[in-house]
Amino acid sequence: MLNQQGDLKTNPAISVVTSSCVGVTRSESCESERREFVLLAPLGTEVPSELGRLTADRASHSKLLADVQRLRGRIYSEDGAIDPKTLTIDGRHVQAVDNQSWHIVALGADGTVQGCIRYSPYDKNVRFEHLGAAASALSQSANHQVRHAIENEIAIAREKQVGFAEVGGWALGPALRSSTAALDMLLLAFALIERLGGSLGVSTATVRHGSASILQRMGLRPLEFEGSELPAYYDPQYKCEMQILRFDSSAPNPKYSNRLRNFEAQLSNLRVLCASNVESAIPMTYAMAA
Repeated sequence: MLNQQGDLKTNPAISVVTSSCVGVTRSESCESERREFVLLAPLGTEVPSELGRLTADRASHSKLLADVQRLRGRIYSEDGAIDPKTLTIDGRHVQAVDNQSWHIVALGADGTVQGCIRYSPYDKNVRFEHLGAAASALSQSANHQVRHAIENEIAIAREKQVGFAEVGGWALGPALRSSTAALDMLLLAFALIERLGGSLGVSTATVRHGSASILQRMGLRPLEFEGSELPAYYDPQYKCEMQILRFDSSAPNPKYSNRLRNFEAQLSNLRVLCASNVESAIPMTYAMAA
């Protein structure tokens, strides 16, 4: 589930410089907002050597992932999107796909997690039922349409010889609302996906708070079945209106091309945090996410 709160400012110019801290990049807007982005690699993954500087630290990886899950738990439960009873005893929103995913994490000046987004790549033989979108309310009520639309996207990805993925787990804390953080994380996600080989995929986004509209401004589009867009739908699990969107990491909105290139230029200098010392220039493969 994607969830973003507050309005988005897109006018402030962003300059990005490399950071020598655990964070991978630092963004500064004309409003002097400062934040650092950290990349968490999937467990056991092979990180291409050209991606950036690798830091292997299982304890730090586990702690930061727990902080990400705790932020999601707090934001989602405060928003009424999930029942607090579904969280762990320490308030974490844990999903099985977390360990097989890349996480882009925004840190504040004090080092606390203030925002996050998740990129979950799948094996080339992924099937519809393996996806989180398959469990959506729309998939339950219009299973044939959703299945057909997503299987068509998977087939296109295979033809293009790129991966298939889901983007989700998006949450912003109060400190980053009404800032460029939401857009920055999306741009960094697109840059990362392209560096990892490119991908087609889907994202299930909330309509409230403008999450779905922000994604569409980035270039995502509603799923289509027989030439017609699948509409937004009410999801009783998350108690809000949602929409399943499709994306192609190679085709973001040209409006953001300059800012995207700015982030792409930083990828070789990123410090990537992983749980173990696994590094390779061989293209990555992933196990199926549960």
